[in-house]
Amino acid sequence: RLELDVLKEKVHLQAASDDELRALHRIVLRSSDDLGKAIEDISSAVAATEAKLQEEVDETRRICASIIDVLQEMRPDAPESIGDAAGLLRSPACTTRALEAPVKQVSVAGARLDVDALVR
Repeated sequence: RLELDVLKEKVHLQAASDDELRALHRIVLRSSDDLGKAIEDISSAVAATEAKLQEEVDETRRICASIIDVLQEMRPDAPESIGDAAGLLRSPACTTRALEAPVKQVSVAGARLDVDALVR
């Protein structure tokens, strides 16, 4: 009789342990689903931000190219650096680093144009 009670207790403990394990398994599955959804949300947000930034970069390029065009129209004898920068701005391979030197030259050239206009 004692052995039967001990065996029943062991079976009861094993059943309780199995129930706890199943509950933990459900929690892990739910958490992994939540993590997967969060990763998808973050990925979507990053893609949307990247697209928006690319639009802003493209718009900035268009604006800068327009400004350079106006500078060239105002002064056809403007320094070559302005024309070089305009060509670079219109290039699809244009990078921010590639723009640094021409933009500095255009700033200097634009300042020279402003000074020339004041002197006249």
